[in-house]
Amino acid sequence: MEVIWVNSCITVFLIMTVIMNFPSVPIIERCGLSVSFRVAAFVTILGSWLRYFCLRDGKSFYWMLAPQMLVATFCPILTNGISKMAYRWFADGEVAVAISFGALGAPLGCIVGVLLGPQFIDETKATKAQVEYYVLWHAIMDTAMCLPLILFFRNHPKHFPSAFAQSRSKHCEQYSFRGDMSLLSKNSNIWWFVLNFGIIHGVYACLGATVNNVVRPFKYTAMESALFGGVCLSSGLVASFFFSKYLDRAQDKISRLLFILKIISIGSLLSFMALVPLLKPNNTVLVSIDIALIGIFMVPIMPIGYYAAVELSKPVSEAMSSGLIMLFGMIYAIAMIYVVSVTCSGGKDREEDADGVRIVLASTNIFLALACVAIFRIKVTDDDDAEERKVLCDGLGGQTEMQI
Repeated sequence: MEVIWVNSCITVFLIMTVIMNFPSVPIIERCGLSVSFRVAAFVTILGSWLRYFCLRDGKSFYWMLAPQMLVATFCPILTNGISKMAYRWFADGEVAVAISFGALGAPLGCIVGVLLGPQFIDETKATKAQVEYYVLWHAIMDTAMCLPLILFFRNHPKHFPSAFAQSRSKHCEQYSFRGDMSLLSKNSNIWWFVLNFGIIHGVYACLGATVNNVVRPFKYTAMESALFGGVCLSSGLVASFFFSKYLDRAQDKISRLLFILKIISIGSLLSFMALVPLLKPNNTVLVSIDIALIGIFMVPIMPIGYYAAVELSKPVSEAMSSGLIMLFGMIYAIAMIYVVSVTCSGGKDREEDADGVRIVLASTNIFLALACVAIFRIKVTDDDDAEERKVLCDGLGGQTEMQI
């Protein structure tokens, strides 16, 4: 299968996610989590099966792009609703871990896709039948994952875990897109974080989508590419839960949040810088170790970023703050995927492709350095956070963490 075909599926998905990002916010706020999530889950199942039948019966691979776009149209509802769900269903000391469980579904799905691909498709003699079988298994797994959401998900718990959770729910009943945008436009902290998140998440998303393009010029096989992807995402999952638990245990959450974000930013820059000299033929072990470090620092930006976006933008709705950072992350990812696709065409001239990849990776370090600068520009204190929580809980008699 041509490289451009695979990249077109990835790019179309990212583009539709960007287009539907902000429109998904009022859908979540007006229709509620239950209706929004169920509709998105149903469309995901429908799109997955249509993708299989289009591939099986269609005369061209490009017929798959239509159901791919359908799934991507409703995907932002699920991603932007994660933090809202966590703040409604979980107590203050559990929110970061809850967001991790929700946000890391995407990387976990990537691990499954990366590891399953070589099991179904032979790189040396790939056939249409092999690809069909692979897409069929994806449709079966999508159905199994989405059905529980359709059957069991509720808008909010019968008893809220805290007064703060209930106050956030009441605030969202008064949701105003224009009002939220007005508040965001005056908040310099959130825009510095948008820059930081957009770059780090964009690099990580691009690397996950194009890892085979990046390593192929250095004579690595599809199986080794799958190994790199699996190592990156697996190490990132472990690190994400560690950082989330570490954050949930903190009394001074804002201080610890900024500390974690600084560690993530600096670690992302240093580990990515090491990739350029290490990426050479027959260096699988060292490349795997470095990619594991990239995963440890870059993958956690998604769950920790969702939490940070909400905390830095209060009292803006959770869906709006999550949507804002994801929008810029996806835009940067699309730009990087395009550059990698053009630079590494998958042609026979591996040396030329290798030089192009080195230039792209080296230039990416400049942007990661900018992300480090941005995170150190954020100025907010735990006193500011405490005051915001007090304001939100005033309508409930000033309670802070009691059962409702």
